[in-house]
Amino acid sequence: MRETEYYQPDKAVKVAWDEDKLQDLLDEAAEQLVIGYASGDTAESVTQNLTLPYKAGSNKKFSVEWTSSDADALFVSGYGWGNYTGKVARASSDREVTLTAKVTVPSNVLRRCQGDRRGYARRDR
Repeated sequence: MRETEYYQPDKAVKVAWDEDKLQDLLDEAAEQLVIGYASGDTAESVTQNLTLPYKAGSNKKFSVEWTSSDADALFVSGYGWGNYTGKVARASSDREVTLTAKVTVPSNVLRRCQGDRRGYARRDR
């Protein structure tokens, strides 16, 4: 009976990233994000809470973080392991709010690749 032998070199190897390709993938994922509006609401008129995706891209491999330009009018809640909620606070007058989605490569993927390249794409809505 033969024994299996393992060899692990003590040399680190760096693999080059195709940064342009990664940026293209992030940009494409950001463009494909779909905000979930309540019945009767649209991007121009929001009166109820929103559903904001926490993953983007093919196979949902990129993380998404959302920020609001006016957290008093639209507060983003959630923890990043499920869809976020854009909580709407109605006021006596309408307010314009910009939601920004930041699409990134998850940190666990960056660690596996042993790189510290923080590519991301933003999309304002």
